[in-house]
Amino acid sequence: MLEIERKYLIFDMPDEVSRIDGQTITQAYLNRKPVLRIRQYGAHYFLTYKGPGLAVRQEVELRITPAMYERLLPLAGGRIIRKIRYRIPYGTYMIDLDIFRDMPTALCLAEIEFPSTTAMNTCSTPAWFGPDVTEDPFFQNVNLAHTDDASFIEKLSAYEKGYRNEHEGTSDPGI
Repeated sequence: MLEIERKYLIFDMPDEVSRIDGQTITQAYLNRKPVLRIRQYGAHYFLTYKGPGLAVRQEVELRITPAMYERLLPLAGGRIIRKIRYRIPYGTYMIDLDIFRDMPTALCLAEIEFPSTTAMNTCSTPAWFGPDVTEDPFFQNVNLAHTDDASFIEKLSAYEKGYRNEHEGTSDPGI
């Protein structure tokens, strides 16, 4: 299956989060190139292959048993990614808002998956979205799992500073 998505940093949390329940996701990476990920999402377990690319790439997801997940988890490299996912309807799309846990500093990313590159390139975003980081490989979860704390803090701080400077003096409280 082809995965077509855009990814955004979130610095100001939307009101919708307080009205919906999030689901815990735990994931780890068995390989970086190609990406092989294991994931627990609620009561479901998956092994996922992701091909090269950022906004558009091949993705194959297979269900695995909890026992398989537990056997594979010690083979993973880097940090285990833990996050709470909130699914927020947005027009005909669904925003996956992920609040990461156990990271060196707060991180929140929003992703929107699309049926085509045309839809991806023409979709507007909510005012509470921060910078588009789709084309920055640093924000791929596999790279977040393998980034040292100092680099993580430095990169995220630079994005937030640029975002705040760009929106300084904006009268819209949603920005």
